Amino acid sequence: MVPSVFTSLAYLTLAGFARAATVTYNFNATWVWASPDGVGRPVIGINGEWPCPTIKATTGDIVVVNLYNGLGNQTTGLHFHGVNQIMTSDMDGPSGVTQCPLPPGSSMKYQFVVDSPGTFWYHSHNMGQYPDGLRGPMIVSDPNDPYKGQYDEEYVLTVSDWYHNDSITLMKSMLSPSNTNFLPAFPDSILVNEGKGARVNFVKGKTYRIRMINFSAFASALIHFDSHTMSVISNDAAYIQKQEAYQLRLTPAQRYDVLISCIDRDNGNFPFLISLDINRDWTDPNAQLRWGLNYTGYLVMDSSPLTKLDVVDKWNPADDAHFKPYNNAPAYPSYDHLIHLDFEFCFDQNGYPRACFNNVTYIEQKVPTLYSAATTGQFNTKPHHLRPTGRATGPAATSTTQQPADARHVAVMAHSYAVLRFKADNPGVWLFHCHIEWHVEMGLTATIIEAPDRLRG
Repeated sequence: MVPSVFTSLAYLTLAGFARAATVTYNFNATWVWASPDGVGRPVIGINGEWPCPTIKATTGDIVVVNLYNGLGNQTTGLHFHGVNQIMTSDMDGPSGVTQCPLPPGSSMKYQFVVDSPGTFWYHSHNMGQYPDGLRGPMIVSDPNDPYKGQYDEEYVLTVSDWYHNDSITLMKSMLSPSNTNFLPAFPDSILVNEGKGARVNFVKGKTYRIRMINFSAFASALIHFDSHTMSVISNDAAYIQKQEAYQLRLTPAQRYDVLISCIDRDNGNFPFLISLDINRDWTDPNAQLRWGLNYTGYLVMDSSPLTKLDVVDKWNPADDAHFKPYNNAPAYPSYDHLIHLDFEFCFDQNGYPRACFNNVTYIEQKVPTLYSAATTGQFNTKPHHLRPTGRATGPAATSTTQQPADARHVAVMAHSYAVLRFKADNPGVWLFHCHIEWHVEMGLTATIIEAPDRLRG
């Protein structure tokens, strides 16, 4: 039997969330017109508006999202990125994996427990729709926040690459036999807070928790604050030991929570720079970082003109592989099963450019994989925070096992590798994939079927 939210609720009540509240959101996904960078185009909004709303909850809450597909011409679905979905794999949301695509005019009720706090986001996992706008922040508050009392206010900062054409048009061009260099879609501009920009009221004596989310389909985001150090306290909704950083790099879908303080010597308005980066290996000192889409935001202390720019001569962001878990949890000492995955580009039998794991490209299933795993009996054995225990920093580098912080994402350099370990303690079907959306659409996806014997009907 497929795990249900009721099993999850019972589990989490025993785990100490006996006073769970239910927070409910009613979403009607529709096409709306928007021009976040000055160029108008149709985007996918919620309830006739865009940007999409923020989902807010507290650890242990039951979240209910009633989704109606009002698009008219496309199927859809929602994935709640980074949420553990303990015993609720059927609520995870990827179309063709844990659910059927939701047809136009149909509704679906997502119901699950948020068992851990942090900065998350939700987005469509269907037809490349999140670059078309179907995405939004999801913030889960923590009554037991270990950094509580060290900051005064919170601020959500989202960044994204942006495209003037819709995703289907871009994918048709990308998935063409003429695309022999496997080129993805390249962005036209950068959006910060979905085009609303970033002006943070900065008051002397206060410390601000900035929750950063990268919504990008392709580009990483480099960020630097003029004259202010970031104290990183969370990576991908996992607390870490406070780490000072002058620059950060957020890969697509990654989240950081940082603390920035306004101290006595601060006066005036301080710019901060966000640059989109499409370089394949930012650790290579000989590589030229390729960007050109920049945004300047401000920490605002007074009414003087916001004209100063933040100039970065060389990007050298902190390496998230060196962050330490808040509770000093050791790395998993060994493994029981090895999964070896080689990434590469390939052509399918019809000459179309694809992306492959082990020379196999992913094709979305007509019957969702979770349903197959639950209904095929003994045949379901045949063909969630990760712990990045090692990563090479370049083609010729070596990697050593280390005590890593939990993470949801790891950057793997071109002609290099990463070593990950995870504990199989949540039965279900889970996507393992590149979060460059164009690579997903090219097939750089695998599914991990965890505890198949417990999924059988």
